[in-house]
Amino acid sequence: MIHGAGGGGWEWDFWRETFEQRDWEVLAHDLEPSSKGLAETRLRDYVEQVVAWTAADDRLLLVGASMGGAIALLAAEQLRPNGVVLVNSVVPAAVTSATEGRHALPGRFRA
Repeated sequence: MIHGAGGGGWEWDFWRETFEQRDWEVLAHDLEPSSKGLAETRLRDYVEQVVAWTAADDRLLLVGASMGGAIALLAAEQLRPNGVVLVNSVVPAAVTSATEGRHALPGRFRA
């Protein structure tokens, strides 16, 4: 579960029990700015964190709120989850893929 700008993993505490009761392991870490500082942190820095936190599993769901939705879509390109849930997310036009140009949904998640 990926939080939005200015938030933290704690934002998902409300949903943790609901998912865990259905046998989902919930990871909701705090995104950290790059070592260069917040002003130099890019979306790709956050995507790399999400990919690093996520173990290879045959059952993966990425849930992203607000800015976390854009991060979830970009991470999905590498992680190939079973699904992506966007909560109140607006993906900016600047979110691009090196192979596909502008995003709607990556790969098999195209509408």
